[in-house]
Amino acid sequence: MNSTSAKPNDVVRLLYDDKSRLERARERASRIDRLMGLRGQKVLEIGCGHGDLAYVLAEEYGCQVVGVEVRGYDTWSAMKHHNLDLIEADISALPEQGHPLLGRDAFDRIISYVVWEHMRHPYAALQQCQYMLKATGKKYLHAYLGGAPTLSHLYHELKQPWIHLTHSVAEIQAALGVDELPWYFWCNRLTHSHYLTYFRQLGFYVAWEHVISQPFDEEYYRKNEKLLGLFPLYDLKAHALQVVLEFDSNDPKKAIADPVYALCRHRSADF
Repeated sequence: MNSTSAKPNDVVRLLYDDKSRLERARERASRIDRLMGLRGQKVLEIGCGHGDLAYVLAEEYGCQVVGVEVRGYDTWSAMKHHNLDLIEADISALPEQGHPLLGRDAFDRIISYVVWEHMRHPYAALQQCQYMLKATGKKYLHAYLGGAPTLSHLYHELKQPWIHLTHSVAEIQAALGVDELPWYFWCNRLTHSHYLTYFRQLGFYVAWEHVISQPFDEEYYRKNEKLLGLFPLYDLKAHALQVVLEFDSNDPKKAIADPVYALCRHRSADF
């Protein structure tokens, strides 16, 4: 396995300085606004990080915004706005009494950008979104997929695709020269199909979708086909998923029947 002298945290600092974060937040807000309309809406951002996007929505789009992150950031102190609340919470494991800012049908829009792949309980988190989103609301989700070549978030250091599928944690640690891998390495393995199944079970219709692909490294795939051949090629070529979700206007939040079972004449209980 190839390695470089740059450590994971050094790369993160290079890629995410204050100015570039704010510029990206404005670009992201504009794009999502065109997809599902954000101005004047009550918005929940899940995985708000430093709070840049949440702040832009409150300041420039007139939104009332709640940003949620599993751990607080020092930068939050600079993101003060009367229409913005930044809170520490894990929406996949909220206490039984919930949170006063995260109630039923509380939001017009829910946004999550490259955070769902890091969740250990992604379905439970989607259940909470169903609970918190109004029947007329919409959710934007952008997530890396389980077979993505760069899902490990370590490609800048190791220059190898699919290392999360072809190498053990111990091998990756040795290549990086570290005793512990950074938090962003740890990702779930949800594929496009997994997400579609979860959406259907929770009554989410896909109003817009874009599956992002990257150039496929045929040579690397052939060299590692003994391992990579265990995974569908479609999943290895699918890098990330972007969707806008909404509910049926007549019967919101009701599970959507899977048409693949339409011809099934017998239940398992019949046998």
